[in-house]
Amino acid sequence: MNSQKHSATEEPQNAANTENATLDLKNLSPLATKQDLFDLFQTAGRVVRAFVASDNKGRLVRKGTVVMQTLVEAENAIARYNGFVWMDYHIDIKLRVNSGTSTSTLPFSSGSSSTIYSTTSSASSATSSSIELFEKNMNSVSVGTQTFDFEGVRTKFQETLDDYHIQDLMDELRTEKIRSKSLEEELEKSRIRIEETVDALRACEERFEKAENEVAVRAQEIVSRLNETARILSIKESHRIKHEFKSTTDKLQSCHLYVGGLPKSMNSQQLLTLLSKAGEVQNCLIPGSDQGRSLGFALVKIKGWDAGLLAIEIFNKFKVNGKEIDVHFDATGGVDY
Repeated sequence: MNSQKHSATEEPQNAANTENATLDLKNLSPLATKQDLFDLFQTAGRVVRAFVASDNKGRLVRKGTVVMQTLVEAENAIARYNGFVWMDYHIDIKLRVNSGTSTSTLPFSSGSSSTIYSTTSSASSATSSSIELFEKNMNSVSVGTQTFDFEGVRTKFQETLDDYHIQDLMDELRTEKIRSKSLEEELEKSRIRIEETVDALRACEERFEKAENEVAVRAQEIVSRLNETARILSIKESHRIKHEFKSTTDKLQSCHLYVGGLPKSMNSQQLLTLLSKAGEVQNCLIPGSDQGRSLGFALVKIKGWDAGLLAIEIFNKFKVNGKEIDVHFDATGGVDY
């Protein structure tokens, strides 16, 4: 479809002789302008005019009107753009149905002609361009025997449009009032919770200071008792250390060994003679069974830890009569044999 491009404020010269179709738009972007609407809908057909609605203070109300050249082009625009996301908003488009609507071409004092569309109960969605056309002419114009009261129609038009926008504003105001009241209640609850939290923190701070003082007093008492206990135990501790030192020294003078894996035929004297190569053997015992047979191990006491270490180094895994013997420190911890 080839559409003749023109601005949002211009009309084709044959608009008065064409059955135009009006589209009412809702949920427009707050940033949308009538030129934006004109450019968008021109892709769906020939646009007669585009209008973005505003209240009596000039504030946009996110509604608008687009007049297409024909009904077919209007239906094409609805099919293409109803629910379409434009400037981050889903456009809601409805075709306006005007019952009893007539179109007239009336002369004006300026010598030009303009197309005036009579209004019905849906006049609240008429375009601001129509209002501008009313304001450019006389309060009333006579054609033949019929008089058209432009001022009355314009006033009624504006009142209806204002009432429509005021109702929207009142709804928004009530919604904001409810939201504001809810926020005030939440703020009051938050203030109460903050006061309760502050009181709890102060109580915790007082308990902490009291506990800190009690801990300091108890710590001083404990230090005093520890000092007294240390003084009392100092003499006993010195005697105990001396006794343990003497006992340890005595133990170091001899070393206890365990010798395992001995042949059954080996006796204590033979083992003593063997281990004497590492040092002085003070005692050597090979336990036997009730029948007097050797149990195959021996408990040996050798003089000095150096001699014990040397005996382990020499005779551990040493073969006696073809058998390896096992020599290591006695796990009994130095029990005398």
